Amino acid sequence: MRACLSSRGISVAVAILAVAALLAPVAAQAECPTGDPASVLECYAEAYRQRDVTLVDELLAEDYLWIDVSYPGAMTFDRDEVMRMAEGMFGDENVTSAALVFDAGGEIVVGSEPGTWRIEGAPGRLEITFEDPAMPKAEPVEAGTCFTLYVREVDAEGGGSSYQIYREVTFGDGGCDGEQIHDGSRGR
Repeated sequence: MRACLSSRGISVAVAILAVAALLAPVAAQAECPTGDPASVLECYAEAYRQRDVTLVDELLAEDYLWIDVSYPGAMTFDRDEVMRMAEGMFGDENVTSAALVFDAGGEIVVGSEPGTWRIEGAPGRLEITFEDPAMPKAEPVEAGTCFTLYVREVDAEGGGSSYQIYREVTFGDGGCDGEQIHDGSRGR
């Protein structure tokens, strides 16, 4: 069974899978250099493709916060919660694949603080494939999720610099086109 999730669906699916975090520890599988702010998207996607908890850990700053904005409200998740969810999803034997897919689009904007940037309006989605057909089905994405990632430059081990995500804001129910879907109808 393959599921494609909106940001609200991401929240629900990841919360369900977080329970498995203690059952199956996952070892590091890949390294992903982040040479510029835009490379964070590919590294984040690679961490999901590889189911690499260590890479997610390296990409998320200590003060990381995920804000999931879905009609009619928003939910927040701190770094520890997101790490537990990733560990649960990546370690769940019923999850055969997890992909964080970023489509073309988005804009890099220099942040107000030195060494910070925003990657705004990056369309994307979380795709999870379950081995067990008894797993709950997720709502299909009708228009996608819109990501804004706030990144900052940090000193990399061995010299040079790298980038970490310190804030992630997902806008569901309509993607990056500004339209939202409420009760099956479109509107702003």
